[in-house]
Amino acid sequence: MKPAVLKVFLRYAYPAMRSCIQTKIERGEASMDDLDMIRAHLGEDAELTKPPEGILKIFPGAPTLIRVISGKEIKDITEKDVRDYFWFHHDDAIDRRREDGEKFDHEKCEVKTGKVSGSAEAHNPGYVWVAFKEGKKTVSRKYDNRLAKAKYNDFVTVHFDHICESIKPKQHEMIKKRKMDRRLVK
Repeated sequence: MKPAVLKVFLRYAYPAMRSCIQTKIERGEASMDDLDMIRAHLGEDAELTKPPEGILKIFPGAPTLIRVISGKEIKDITEKDVRDYFWFHHDDAIDRRREDGEKFDHEKCEVKTGKVSGSAEAHNPGYVWVAFKEGKKTVSRKYDNRLAKAKYNDFVTVHFDHICESIKPKQHEMIKKRKMDRRLVK
């Protein structure tokens, strides 16, 4: 996986995986160095200092799903493939986990889109208000002191109450339509 692709992947995966990483650290399958390495790669301008394989060992499931869905080897996965997975296929993986009886917060696990509607800095530094179909809520735009570049009126993707990235209005509409179509089929 190329460095630019890995950055997009981490922006979506990291918010949900912090607890997963902690569990892996407790089992001896990962270390605090791994966690620090992942944090270091979240910033917009961060340089990749470790090989992607070292980072991907922390997240074995999603890259495999992206590979299967895209039909590509992990080294050939593109930023578009990562976004396609999180925007259009991640909810299916959530449904399978829920059907298998796994206990987790499926609402937070879904990747949602919304529009930044204001700052929550006065009461919650690093947070903004995001308007979703269901209503407004505060969402983090920080990744361990690196702020997502989202600003007022930007459309954004959100995973585990963290902004992953700003998106274009056309992308927001496409994701929203796909999610509505998916719900109608169920």
